[in-house]
Parts: sequence; C-alpha cells; structure tokens
Amino acid sequence: MATDSRKERHQEISSETDASEHGSLEEAIARLQSSQRVSFHMPGHKSRMSPVDACGLDVTELPGLDDLACPAGPIAAIERRLAEINRVSASLLTVNGASSAIMAGLLALADRGSFVFAPANAHRSVVNGIVLAGLEVRWYEPDWSPEWGIFGGASPASIHDLLSTSELSGCAGLVLVSPTFAGAVSDVEAIARICHLFELPLVVDEAHGAHFYAGPAAHFPVSACALGADLVAHSLHKTLTGLTQTGVLHLPAGSSMDAEALRASLRLISSTSPSYPLMCSAERTAREGGLECNLERFAGLAAGCLSLKESMTGSSSLCVYESGFLDDPWHLLIGCRQGNPAALRAHLKRSGIVPEAELGRGILLLAGAGTETGDLEYLAEVLNSFDGEGGQEERYEKPPLPLQEMSPRKAFFAPSEQVPVHQAAGRLAAECLAPCPPGIPLCVPGARITSSVKKLASMVDKVRVVRE
Repeated sequence: MATDSRKERHQEISSETDASEHGSLEEAIARLQSSQRVSFHMPGHKSRMSPVDACGLDVTELPGLDDLACPAGPIAAIERRLAEINRVSASLLTVNGASSAIMAGLLALADRGSFVFAPANAHRSVVNGIVLAGLEVRWYEPDWSPEWGIFGGASPASIHDLLSTSELSGCAGLVLVSPTFAGAVSDVEAIARICHLFELPLVVDEAHGAHFYAGPAAHFPVSACALGADLVAHSLHKTLTGLTQTGVLHLPAGSSMDAEALRASLRLISSTSPSYPLMCSAERTAREGGLECNLERFAGLAAGCLSLKESMTGSSSLCVYESGFLDDPWHLLIGCRQGNPAALRAHLKRSGIVPEAELGRGILLLAGAGTETGDLEYLAEVLNSFDGEGGQEERYEKPPLPLQEMSPRKAFFAPSEQVPVHQAAGRLAAECLAPCPPGIPLCVPGARITSSVKKLASMVDKVRVVRE
C-alpha cells in the first residue's frame, strides 16, 4: 500500500536526482509503489514486513561479525536455525538467491559424472551452473498443458521411463523444478525413490516453495527437504520475508552430497563482500520461521487463496490453473476462458493490482508472507468485476527441446559473433538468454536457436552465436 512517506520520498528523489531520459531507478520504484494498491508479485514481504535498515547494517567482515565464506558465529547460527526449520542436515546461506545455490549444487556434482538431466522449464541458473561445471546436459520434458501453454510438474512414470531407457554411464544427477513458476508441484518423494533406484542424486529447485516447511496441515505441499531429495534450493524472498537475493542451499538428511564440498562450491562463485543487510534479513526470516503464530497466519492465507480459487470455478469469464498432482495455494494463475490475458492484466492494473507476470494463457498472482486477508478480498472483488472479452480458446504448441550440438561450456567459450535477433534463428547459441520472470531460457549455449528467439526482441537487440 502506498504511503504518504513514500510520496514525500519520491518528491525528494525528483528534486535531488539528475535523472536520465527515463528517470532514475529510485523514481521508477516510487512511481510503481505510488500507483500500486496491492502487490501480487515478488518479493514476499510486499514492502510491509519491517525491512532492515540497509545503511545502518551495511558493514563488512569485522571482528565478531562472522564471515559467510567460513561461518562460525552469528551467520552459522542463522544457518543452524534454517536447518532446524526445514529439518535438514545442513543449510548454507547465499546472498545471490537460489541461483547461486543451484549453481553450487551443479559444481558439486561435477566429480560424479559428465552430464545431468535437466527439465525444459529449468531456470537459467541451471544452464549457468552447467557451463561453470563443464557438464553436458540431456533435456527432458515435464508435463505440458496445451490449454495453458506452460510446463507443469514431472510425473514419476515419465522420470522412470527417462532413466530406464537412457544410457546412464557418466550421469551425475537429475534436476527437477518443483514447484514451477505457476505453482505446479511434482511427486518429489516418488521421483526421489526412482532416482535413488538408479543411484542418481536428485537436485530440486524449490525456489518458489521456501514456505513449504509449514507442511500439509497448513494446506501446503511437503517440502522436498523431507521427501528424499539430495539437494534443495530455496529463495527466501519469493514467498517469505527475506530481501531480494537471499537464498539457501539445503542438504537433507540422508543426502549423498557433502556439505564441505557444497560450501567450497559456494565460495567459488560468491562475493568476498557479502551483504550484511541481506544476511540480517535472512536472520529475521529464520527467526520468524516455524513460530506458531506464523504457521497459523500462513495456514489462514493459504485457505483464503484456496477459497478464491474455488470461487472462480463458476465464473463465466475466468478460470484457474491446476496441475495434475499438487499445487501451491500461494500461486494463483488466473486465465480468461476466452480471449487474451492482456485484457485481464489491464483490468488488474486499472484497479491498482500489480501481478507477477503474464504466463501462457493466464496472469500469475503471487501471495506471500506479507499478503493480508484484505488483499485477497480486494483481488476477489476486482476479479469478479472482470467482464471477459469474447474470443476463441487457444491451444498452445509445446516448444521443442533444445538440441544440443555442442556442450554448453564449449559453446560459451567458442569464437563467437553478435547477430541481430531477427537473424539468429538456426544459429548455434553461444550464450543463455532468458527473460525474467520466469527465467526459462529461450536459447541455450550449444543448441540451435529456434524462432522463439523473437520473444527476446524486447530484451536484447543482438544474440551471441558461435562463429561457423
């Protein structure tokens, strides 16, 4: 909710800043917040949850303040608390989000084999980690929804078929995204059993499910931390109260991975000047986690989201995404029964509701720890007032899997050239480009670029390709 203090700060910024053609970043943020009545986008604190005093806490590794590279004091205590909440053997804090947690996990897998299995809806950090680790990649397809135009969870049957029909010599592990950007959750327990049957570690990108520790009693799926995964990456800012860039790499009980190897991998890719405001933010998130009052509030919020979803079932103009297994209640993907989701997005914007993203057929709205009951009530009111436009229901074609002709690392470091986006289709990509959100790659180094690269036109003018 915009406040008078924010507006006053905006006026101060306007008078003090020598703005560029587009204005300063602070001005842009102030404009967004002044026009926003309700946030249904990241971060999860929704600018309400007592943000830390960044300047007052911005220090360095002074005596008594501990060191994230080798924590032994207050930072180690944060990690112990995170491990306690998530019931894992060890939790390693990161200040580069779940992205660095995923990359560190892949680096730690590199001595186990030469390639990994990765899903078509993997975040770009998976590709970046594969490049850094020098691994090959074999892509697999999670469930595809032609009605919604998105990938959902992966079924245990499909994972079993994948592993039983593949040559596994040299396989270092399998990566799974659960929940997906749209909130679809896979049967992690069954998939973990299958991976372990084939003696493969399972790495779960659970960045969007850090709140799953609340468990099924609070209407949430169970975290992959408790379902047999070997590594789990969490983002503390997507749904919880951490500031943006706070993340955790969890080592669940019984994991085949080594905590010290993971710590070494994180040191390899992390700043030597980690942000103390971010770490203090993670400390507050850890301190609040597992408190009975928070679990009750999370449960109430989840129930409110589920009630809102159920209310949409009778709508003549709107529908709600549901995957084939489980869904996170805090992820609300609302679509138009007919027509383009842009009309719904415009309707929400006019009402002061800022969603997370336009995703396939729908508009993604993210609840979080800072969401209040009144926010859901207002959202329901606005959705009920939407009069959908007519149109034909669209079916979305599944995008092809990347065809790797060269290893991602070799392509990344190969002689390259820049070509205009409209001339890139058919060329061998030398870089990973992925609009964020959701950060799913449209081109992968070492794979032929498809016509989908046109979606990058709003992001870049040129694409780096291998010189052929």
